[in-house]
Amino acid sequence: MGRWYSHKKNWTRFYRNMFIMVMIWMLVVGGFLVVHIRHERLASLELLKNEARATLNKDLAIRLWATSHGGVYVPPDRRTPPNPYLKHVERDIETRSGKKLTLLNPAYALRQIMDEYEKLFGVKGKITSLKFLNPINAPDEWESKVLKSFEENAEEYSEMVDVDGIPHMRLMRPLIVKEGCLKCHGYQGYEVGDIRGGIGVFIPVGKYDLIRKNKMLLEMAGYGIVFIIGVFVLGLFSFRKLQQIEERRRARKEILQSEEKYRSLTDDVLENLMVGVFILDKDFSIVWINRSMEFYFGIKRDDVIGKNNKELMETSIQWLFDDPERFLKNVLAFYAGDADLASFKCHVLCDGTREERWLEYRSQSIASGFYAGGRIEYYTDITSQRNAEQERLRLFTAIDQAYETVVITDKKGTIQFANPAFERTTGYSQKEAIGLNPRVIQSGQHDAKFYHELWDTLSSGRSWRGHFINKRKDGSIFEEEASITPIKNDEGEITNYVAVKRDVTRELEIESQLRQSQKMESLGLLAGGIAHDFNNILGIIIGYSDIIRVDLSPGAEHVKELGEIIKAANRAKDLVSQILAFSRQSKKQFVPIQPNWIIKEVLKMLRASIPTTIKIAQDIPKCGTILGDPTQLHQIVLNLCTNAYHAMRESGGVLDIKLQSLLPGESDMMISSFALAPGSYILLEIGDTGVGMTKSLQDKIFDPYFTTKKRGEGTGLGLSVVHGLVKNFGGHISVTSEPGKGSIFRICFPQLKQDILIPPPPEQEILPGGNEKILIVDDEASIARMEAIMLESLGYKVSSYTSSIKALNAFLLEPEGFDLVVTDMTMPDMNGVELMRSMQEQRQDIPVILCTGFSDLVDKEKARSMGVGGYLVKPILKGDLAKAVRKVLDKFNG
Repeated sequence: MGRWYSHKKNWTRFYRNMFIMVMIWMLVVGGFLVVHIRHERLASLELLKNEARATLNKDLAIRLWATSHGGVYVPPDRRTPPNPYLKHVERDIETRSGKKLTLLNPAYALRQIMDEYEKLFGVKGKITSLKFLNPINAPDEWESKVLKSFEENAEEYSEMVDVDGIPHMRLMRPLIVKEGCLKCHGYQGYEVGDIRGGIGVFIPVGKYDLIRKNKMLLEMAGYGIVFIIGVFVLGLFSFRKLQQIEERRRARKEILQSEEKYRSLTDDVLENLMVGVFILDKDFSIVWINRSMEFYFGIKRDDVIGKNNKELMETSIQWLFDDPERFLKNVLAFYAGDADLASFKCHVLCDGTREERWLEYRSQSIASGFYAGGRIEYYTDITSQRNAEQERLRLFTAIDQAYETVVITDKKGTIQFANPAFERTTGYSQKEAIGLNPRVIQSGQHDAKFYHELWDTLSSGRSWRGHFINKRKDGSIFEEEASITPIKNDEGEITNYVAVKRDVTRELEIESQLRQSQKMESLGLLAGGIAHDFNNILGIIIGYSDIIRVDLSPGAEHVKELGEIIKAANRAKDLVSQILAFSRQSKKQFVPIQPNWIIKEVLKMLRASIPTTIKIAQDIPKCGTILGDPTQLHQIVLNLCTNAYHAMRESGGVLDIKLQSLLPGESDMMISSFALAPGSYILLEIGDTGVGMTKSLQDKIFDPYFTTKKRGEGTGLGLSVVHGLVKNFGGHISVTSEPGKGSIFRICFPQLKQDILIPPPPEQEILPGGNEKILIVDDEASIARMEAIMLESLGYKVSSYTSSIKALNAFLLEPEGFDLVVTDMTMPDMNGVELMRSMQEQRQDIPVILCTGFSDLVDKEKARSMGVGGYLVKPILKGDLAKAVRKVLDKFNG
C-alpha cells in the first residue's frame, strides 16, 4: 500500500511540474513572438519612410534643376496655360520665328511631374507654402503645423494619416530659397537660405501591410512548431526525472537496510569522534554522518541521509564558509580526480546554531567493502592551532612594520633579529645586521661607565631604559630612546635580549626650534611694548625737523645736518617696523634690491665711525638682484660689521666684506653645508681677524639676549634679529670661527632669476593742501601741535586737543563745523575707534583718519571694515599726512 501511495505521489508531482514548465515555455515563446511582431511593424514603417524619402529626393533634385535655370519656356497649351501668378516676371516671350512661349516656373513644372508620377505609381506629391501665390499651394491643417515646425529648425516631419479612409505614410521636408527662386518670389521678401515652404509626399501603406501580414502568418506558424517541439522535450525530460526519483527511492531503501547492518560498529567507533565524518557511496550519496559533523555544520543526520553530497554542498553546506566558491571548487576537484587522499583548510562562519571555526578537510576513497568506490570525508577542528598561528603572524607583522627599531640579541649581545626599521635608522640592512654586535653603531660619545651600568642592569634580569647617541653606517650621528628587556626561559635563565628603540633626532631638533621660537616670541613682546611710545618720539623728531627744514632756504646753515637727522630718524622708524615684522606683529612689503649699493652705503658710514687700526677690505661687485627690504639688509650688514669691529677693537685687524653670485649646480661647500634647494644664490661674507669663538659659543650667538659684551655695551638682540631677518629673505646664515683666528659670517640670499631695473627715487613733489576745518586729537601735546603746524602750513583750519573727551565735547557742540577728524588710536579715557563711533552717532558722515604707533586692536584692514576713511602709522611724515587728508576729503566730498 505504501509503495503504491509513493508511486502515485510521484506521478502527481510529474503532472504538476509538467504543467508549470509548459506554461513557462508558452510565456517565453509568446514573448519572443510579440517582440518579433513589433519589430516587423517598425521595419515596415521604416520601409515606407525610405520610399517616401526616395520620392522626395527625386522631386527635390528636379526642383533644384529647374530653379538653377530660373524655370523653362514651353509652348502654351491646354494643360500648360500661361501662369496667371507670374505677372511680375517676363512670363510670355516670342521667338524670332514667331513661336510663342510661356515660362514654366520650377513649382509649376514639379507639380506636373508629381501628377504624372501619381498616375503611374500611385504616389502623390504636393508643394505648399504659408505665403502661396497659387491657391492650389495653400496648406491644409497638417501642412500648416509642419511648416511651423520647420521654422523651429526641424529638418523632416513624417506621420501616418488617413486619406479618404486609406492609411498613408505622409512625409514632408522644407523648401529652401535658392538664388533662382528669387526670380519669381523675390518680391515677396524672401532671401537666399529662407524657408519658403515645404514639399511632401503621400505613400499608401496597403501593399506593405499585406506583405507584413503574410510574413507574420509564416513566422507564427514557425513559433507554433517550436512551441510543440519544446513541450515534447519537456515531457521527455520530466519523465526521465521521474524515473531517476524512483531509482533513488529504491537505492535509499537499500542504504537504510545496509545501515542497520553496520549501526553498532559506527555507533561505537565513529559516533563519538571529535572529527566530523561523512561516508559517501559510489554515487556520492550520503550514507552516514557522525555527531561532530552535525555540530560543525548545523545539520541533522535524518535530513541528509540518502541525499547526493554534491547537491547538498551546492545548496546548503557551501554557504557556511567564508569563501564558498573556493570550498566547492576544491571538493569537486578531488571528486573529479578521484584523489586517493586530499586535504585543505576551510573557514566555517558562525550563526545562531554553530560557532566560527577552522576545519581541515580530508577526503579518501574507499577501496573495498560494502561502500567500495565511495569516499570517506573528515573535518578536523584546527581552530586553536589556527588562532595561535594568526597570533604569531600578527606579532611578527607588527614588529616588521613598526616605526620603532626592534632588535633581538643572544645573551652575549650578538644580533639574531632586526626589523626593517633598523635598516632605516642605522643604514645596516637586516642581512648585514645578523651576527653583528650593537657596538658597531656606538658613536663614542658615551663613556665606559655608561655601558657598564647598562650591562649590570640587564644581567641582573631588570629592564633598562635610556638615551643613546649612536652613529649610522655612513658616519652621521643620531639619537635614540631605548628600552632593553631580558628574555627568560622556563627555568628563569636569560636567553636573549630584546631592544625597542625610537629615533628621536628629529624630535630633539624640533624641540630646539621650539625653544628658539619662544625666545623670538619674547623679543616680539618687547618690540610691541615699546613700538607705540618710540614711534611717538620719532614722530616728534621727524615732524619738527621737517617743519624747520621747510622754513629754511636750501643754502642755509645746518640744512644738510638737519637732513641727516631726518634720515637717521627715518632709519629708526624703519628699524621699529622691521622688528615688528620680525616678531610677526606687522607685515613688510619686499621689493627687488641690489645688495651692493646698500652694503657700500653701510661701509661708507662705518668708515667714519671705526678707528683706523681696523682696515676695511671689500670686494663688492654688482652681482644680481634679491627680493627683500632695503632697511632690513642695511640692518643685517650694520649689525655684523659692528660685531666684527667689537671683536677687533683692542688689537685692530681686517674687516673683510665679499659679495659674489653662485650659479645652480656649483658644489661649493659654503652652499652644500646650508642644505639649500637648488637654484641661484648671492653669497655675502663678512669676516674679521678678531678673537674668534668656541663651538659652544657658536651654538648660542643667535639666541635672543645672549651676549659676550660687558654690561652696558649691548642688549644681546643684534644677532638674533639678524637671524630672523635673513630667514625673512628666504636665506640662510652660518658662522665658522676658531678662538684667536677670527670669525666669518656667511649669508646666502635667493637670487631673482632676472635682474630687475630699480627705478630712481621720485623727485620732490608739491604737497596738496586745502582750506577745510580739521579736528586733531592726540594725547601727546607735541604730536598734536606738530600735526596742527603741518596742516596749517598747507592752508587748513585746525583745532587740536590732547583729551579725547574734550575733543568729543567740542565736536558735539558744533558737529557740522568740522570737515575731518584726525585721531590717535591709543589714548586714555577713550581710544580712537571709540571716539569715532561716538562722533558718528551724532554725524554719521564725518570722515576720520586713524593714526597709531602700534596697536594689537586694529590694523589697516580692520580699520577699513570699521568705516575709517584713512589709516596712518606713526611716525607720520608731512607728505603722508597731506596726501591722506586730501584723499579722504576728496572721497567724502564726492
